[in-house]
Amino acid sequence: MSRQPLNIDGYHVPVKGFTQAVQVSGVGQMVYVSGLTARQADGSVAAVGDAAGQAREIMRSLQRMLAAAGATLDDVVRIVTYLTDIADHPAVHAVRREFFGDEPPASTSVQVVLLYDERQLVEIEATAVLP
Repeated sequence: MSRQPLNIDGYHVPVKGFTQAVQVSGVGQMVYVSGLTARQADGSVAAVGDAAGQAREIMRSLQRMLAAAGATLDDVVRIVTYLTDIADHPAVHAVRREFFGDEPPASTSVQVVLLYDERQLVEIEATAVLP
């Protein structure tokens, strides 16, 4: 599979590392990961009150989920991030860049009123494509 970031000159988002679209060729198996929150194996919520800490926990869970499907973060073509406070976006975006580097997948971030548990500040869902 080839995963190629696609950015056009006629559209600009002033966020470093923003990928407008991802073009995928040689499509094989799709993996759709439901929204992940900072839940730990025992069901507790990690990093209460810390959006960046929760994002980091989510990204580690995403890596484990993808590995179970035979995928890695390099196979992720799109993510959607839900934030209870859009002011946390810069910190969460920085964490995503730690994991995805300079060519992140296509992404959308939105503010929501509340997640399932009021201690949860961030939820991330992902779509991956395997050859």
